[in-house]
Amino acid sequence: MKKKPVFIIGAGRSGTKFLRDILAASPEVVRVPYDIGYLWRYGNEGLNHDEIDPDSVSRKSIRWMRKKLPKLIDRSVYKPDASILVEKSVPNALRPRLLYRAFPEATFVHLVRDGRAVTESAMRMWRTPPERHYLMDKIRYFPWGNIRYAIWYVCNRAFGKVKNSPAVWGPRYRGIENDIQYESLHVVCAKQWFHCVRVASEQLATIPQDQVVSVRYEDIMVGTESLTTLCEKLGIDPDPVVRRHEEMLRPGENEKWRRSLTPEQINDIHSVFKALPESIKDWVFSEKAS
Repeated sequence: MKKKPVFIIGAGRSGTKFLRDILAASPEVVRVPYDIGYLWRYGNEGLNHDEIDPDSVSRKSIRWMRKKLPKLIDRSVYKPDASILVEKSVPNALRPRLLYRAFPEATFVHLVRDGRAVTESAMRMWRTPPERHYLMDKIRYFPWGNIRYAIWYVCNRAFGKVKNSPAVWGPRYRGIENDIQYESLHVVCAKQWFHCVRVASEQLATIPQDQVVSVRYEDIMVGTESLTTLCEKLGIDPDPVVRRHEEMLRPGENEKWRRSLTPEQINDIHSVFKALPESIKDWVFSEKAS
C-alpha cells in the first residue's frame, strides 16, 4: 500500500481514539475513523476471542486485509499529500503479531493507561448501549464482502439478551464469556486491561524495535513532550498535532476511578494486576501507584 500504516495498540478506554484523532490533525496523516474488527477477523469470524494466531490466517485473508485497509480511511477529509495511515482498533492489543504479518512495514504505537482508570471507564461503556448514529455511520465503511462478521456481531448482541448479561464490549480475551457469567463487571474489565497490556507487551517485543514506540497516556495528558517525540519518530511535523492536542485536552479525566470505585473494587482490581511483570507495572503506574 502507498501510505505507511501506523497502528495504535492499546486496551479500550486507553486514549487510542484521542491519540488517533490528534495525529490526524497533520496534513501528512489520514485515519480510519472507526474500529474495524471485521477486517482483522476476516476468516476468523466464528472465533469467540480476539487472540488470533497469525499462523492460522491464510494468505488470501492477508491479501484481503492489505487491499481493504486503504479504502477505509476517512472520506470526509481530502489530504493529497498524506503519507501515513493511522488505525486503532482496540482488540488489536490482543494480536499485534497478526498486524505485523499483514503489514510488516508498519509502525506500532503502544499506548498504555493506568489500568484502574481504564477499568472504571470500561465499566461505563459496558453499561451504555451503542449510539445509533455511531453504528449507522460505521455501516458506511463496512465491506460487505465480509458479511460473516455482521452475522457474528448480531449474534453477540443476542447472546447478551438471552443470557441476561451484557454483550461483550471491547477486546475479547480467551475466557471472557465464561468470566461474564461468574465474575463482577469490574473484575472482567480489569482482566480486559490486564490481558491487553500483557499480550501486547509480549508480542510487540518480537517485532523489530525500531518499528515500536511506547507512550503513556498520562504523559500525553500533562504535556506535549512525549507527543512531540512521537511525531518526530513518525516523521511528521508536530506543530499541527500539538495544536489539536491543546484544543481537545480535557484535564482530570484520569482520576475518576478514585471517586467512582469502592475500596473493595480497587482491591479486586489490584489482585488482577498482580500477575503483571514488574517491569510493566513500574512503567505503567510509575510513582502514582497506590
